[in-house]
Amino acid sequence: MGLRALACAALIALASPLAAAAAVKVDSAVEGPTSADSAPAQTASHAAVAERACLRVLGPVARGQALRAADVRGERCGADTVVQRAHYDRDSGLVRAPVDLVAGDAIAPVAASLFADVRQGDKLALIYRDGPIAISRNGVAARDAKAGAPVRVAMGDGAIVTAPVSPRPSSSSIPSSSLAGETP
Repeated sequence: MGLRALACAALIALASPLAAAAAVKVDSAVEGPTSADSAPAQTASHAAVAERACLRVLGPVARGQALRAADVRGERCGADTVVQRAHYDRDSGLVRAPVDLVAGDAIAPVAASLFADVRQGDKLALIYRDGPIAISRNGVAARDAKAGAPVRVAMGDGAIVTAPVSPRPSSSSIPSSSLAGETP
């Protein structure tokens, strides 16, 4: 019995400093400093804890529509902001709007690799290059896709062509003969 009582006393002695230290930390975090000079710093630190990363929608995006990087802007959202979670479409490897979104709505951060580069209905220019020769045809994307992924394109004559999506080049690197609607 003496050994058991000694063991219990040792556990209580070990637990007491931990509990006291934890209580001091919690009390100091909740109550904060009592001087008037440090009160704004405490308020700012509580505000920083309340904010979180989010993406603000810049324009309307229909429910189920693929999200593009150009549709959102990274920002900090307050704790009271309603943040939607984008729907991951496993078949296309893209994220889609969970509900009808309007400008100013917030969604949770999404990896840049999950945004679409081409949306269904986008007008595209298919360009075939072989040395100095370039052939260009206009069409409409039949489905959403990201850079490097194949996309089905409906041509004006009814033909359906599958081609990989190229990343958008900077406007300065596009030769005038390769712009959509121009003859090479």
